[in-house]
Amino acid sequence: MSTHTPEGTVPPEERVSGFRPEAGVGTPIAVGTFGFSVLMLGIPNSGLITADAVGVFAAVAFGTGAFGLLLGGLMELRANNVFGGSFALFYSAFLLTTA
Repeated sequence: MSTHTPEGTVPPEERVSGFRPEAGVGTPIAVGTFGFSVLMLGIPNSGLITADAVGVFAAVAFGTGAFGLLLGGLMELRANNVFGGSFALFYSAFLLTTA
């Protein structure tokens, strides 16, 4: 049996099964969507829109904030940041239940 492998092939001991991207840091997306939700909640307070549209702005703020924090929390847990991941996941659950 030959130990020579054809050019362009990877020996079996160096193969990786499946596609597994590197763990990313979810803090920027979590903080960004939280900031966006705070901005959306601040627009009705500033008087830029009428009081009739407050319900729409609150739903958009809670929805984007919750889903962004959920995604960021899952990314943080995958990167082995337990504190950041659990904080983002619990806060996203809070926003989802209050929306």
